[in-house]
Amino acid sequence: MRPLSRWNGSVTRPAVRRRWSVVLSATVPRIIVAPLAGVLVDRWDARRVMVVSDAVRALFYAILLIVLVCGSESSAVQYGASLIVLTIGNVSAQFFNPARGALMQVIIPAEQRVEAAGTSMFALTGVAMAATALGPVSYAVLGTVASISVCIGAYGISLSMTCLTTNRSIRAESSPAHFWSEFAEGFRTAWGSASLRMILIGVVLYGISLGINSTTLSLYGLKTLGLEPEQYGLLSMMFPAGNLVASILGVRLVKRYGRHRVYVLALMGLGIGYGIYGLARSIPVAFVSMFVCGTVFSLYVLCQGPILQEATPYGYMGRITAITTPVMALASIAGTVALSQALDLLIGHDSGSPVVNPYGTMIAIGAGCMLIGGSVMFAAQRRGGT
Repeated sequence: MRPLSRWNGSVTRPAVRRRWSVVLSATVPRIIVAPLAGVLVDRWDARRVMVVSDAVRALFYAILLIVLVCGSESSAVQYGASLIVLTIGNVSAQFFNPARGALMQVIIPAEQRVEAAGTSMFALTGVAMAATALGPVSYAVLGTVASISVCIGAYGISLSMTCLTTNRSIRAESSPAHFWSEFAEGFRTAWGSASLRMILIGVVLYGISLGINSTTLSLYGLKTLGLEPEQYGLLSMMFPAGNLVASILGVRLVKRYGRHRVYVLALMGLGIGYGIYGLARSIPVAFVSMFVCGTVFSLYVLCQGPILQEATPYGYMGRITAITTPVMALASIAGTVALSQALDLLIGHDSGSPVVNPYGTMIAIGAGCMLIGGSVMFAAQRRGGT
């Protein structure tokens, strides 16, 4: 398999190695650490796990800050320290995320879970948009030290908010068994529930498309549509803009038509939206379809969390939440590997291509996976009367 950097311009080998090191520091913990962390989270106090996770990340970013300010000026040392801190942060996140899911399951009333998911999506999207817009500016104007200080402050605020949260942890009814027995029980529980099985299938389908889109969306916008970088930045902002709209207006839609039905329809909608985006080869259509995809994705997330909380037995939320993380990561890797092989066939060794729109074609193939899979799931729902 040839590296994807071949289709993204020429880069030096050290740059490629550094890029892959960063990718691995984020991916490996999601595949290996996450499912193991889920077992431990179900054994431990969820709020305490969240507090410790934030404290660890704040501490190591503070150490990184000291290294950059007072330590060696060698770029290799600074890069190595940054990579270590990123890896520790990603490992710590694999404990924080399932602990957050376990705590939310017990402190949020069942009838308010959709509203809570909408509020969470609105806050998360708003902060993400602000960070995306202001992050590069603050880095360019204020420098590395100020940017890392902001990260430390953010983890400190998160830690403080968690400490103010009501502490309620519910263990599984059965007494703790052997670690690997509990580990296997999490997988059996996830696959044994129709609702959780639907979530896992949806995660796989979306993960495959995500693995394709993470590379091809930008290549399609910049090369096929011929957008300038600032224009592509505006195009990318349409997705979180759609998130914001749906996080406000989507709650009523989900409550009216049901979480399970909207979840599957949202998966199909993502397939249709990305398919139109990849095949239309029109800038106005690309902007509209990206906004629609953001809106539909928000509905997908609004349904996913409440379905997980409703279908997961108490004391299993850490394991079930942690299972979705490696499933998503593996599906995304599979999509990326398939993309690399397909682009090698479509583009070949020369600059020409037998396919007029190779990047859009790959986006459409990933979209087709979601559309077909979602259609099958919807048909099964109709037959089951759900």
